[in-house]
Amino acid sequence: MVRNVCGIRCTAILALLLLAGCSTSDGPVAALMLNEDETTDTRMALAGLSEAEPSLKSSEQASVRFAPIIGAPLSASDPLTAGLRAAASRQNIAIRSFADETSDHVLKGYMAVDTSGEGTTVIYVWDVFDESGQRLHRIHGTTETIDTGDEGWEAISSDQFREIAERTLLEYGNWRNGTSA
Repeated sequence: MVRNVCGIRCTAILALLLLAGCSTSDGPVAALMLNEDETTDTRMALAGLSEAEPSLKSSEQASVRFAPIIGAPLSASDPLTAGLRAAASRQNIAIRSFADETSDHVLKGYMAVDTSGEGTTVIYVWDVFDESGQRLHRIHGTTETIDTGDEGWEAISSDQFREIAERTLLEYGNWRNGTSA
């Protein structure tokens, strides 16, 4: 049984990483839109986060824009967007709209869930590209939830999306500054 679960997880992770190697941006399942059109609730929830101490050591603020995320449903977009905005504020990273080509880097995300174990695991991969489209770095990880009775994406809490966002932008900032986590 354990071997079968590992085999399924390894296959899912391998498939996700193979998909992540593709460089096309057509046909996203969910688009993460980080621009001025955010909801009033999101703006209000994030209003107090700009007072946090930035962790970037660079005197210049980093800036990123996000390409559409492959594999995540639209229901994941709101909590992930809120998490990325909050983490960016704490990390001193400016998030630009996808149409703004003045950012330092473009992050393209890939996400999948694995329900073969006792709970649900989110597998995430972010590729960091320069403006010419060359991949410079890869951020990846997993987060797990205990069995809540829900399955698939419905089992993933807003806190877990915030955790993914925090880890992603922390690793991005460390990579950008040449430091390790």
